[in-house]
Amino acid sequence: MAIWIRKVVGQKSKNYLKLAKDDWNLISQFEAFESWLKTDAEDLDPNHEWIADIGFCPRDSASGGGPVITQEIMEICLSRRITIFLSEYGGDDA
Repeated sequence: MAIWIRKVVGQKSKNYLKLAKDDWNLISQFEAFESWLKTDAEDLDPNHEWIADIGFCPRDSASGGGPVITQEIMEICLSRRITIFLSEYGGDDA
């Protein structure tokens, strides 16, 4: 999967930008998302609502932990009107 940045139009959303193409690992995806937020999210039209849909598969060896959603990340998302969706897929979907 990838991270899809989607623009909300009416009651629907439209794909706008694809990040972390074919990467199913939540940690590396979130690193890509964080980097994009800090460098390019300011280009999003603040008059629209946005969705960051992060599609991932759970790690087989996972025993807890994962990426940290810092206050800085939350503030950027709030200022750019970005809602985060975490879309979990089973191993067979990847």
